[in-house]
Amino acid sequence: MRSAVIFIIAALFCFSCSEAPKDQSTEVWPVDFEALVDLHCKARDLRKQRFDLADSIRSYTELKLSEPRMNQTILNEDSTLLKWDALKNSLVNQSEAIADSIMTHLEEVIVKLDTEQKRILNDSLNRTVIRRGCE
Repeated sequence: MRSAVIFIIAALFCFSCSEAPKDQSTEVWPVDFEALVDLHCKARDLRKQRFDLADSIRSYTELKLSEPRMNQTILNEDSTLLKWDALKNSLVNQSEAIADSIMTHLEEVIVKLDTEQKRILNDSLNRTVIRRGCE
């Protein structure tokens, strides 16, 4: 009986010292994962800004066109719309630059991963972006 207790204690000690199974979320990727997450967060933020601006432009345009004597020619010269158009172009350019950066990061990785690893990378990326509150 005493030897059985010693055996069980020794077995528990050995199992507690063994390496834990690898967690897929802490897997080392052949890309700067944090930089990729940062880029996705910036892209989502810019997307939200573009959509908000589009809503503002749409509402403002509808309001202005409902005024008497307002036509598209006069509206095209509206200073507020001209400023918003410049902001829209800036946001589009920033979005395109971030999309190019994301693609550059991913192109380096995609060729090194099989289909399952790509799925795991995508899932890990989405979970991390959501965990950061970048929705």
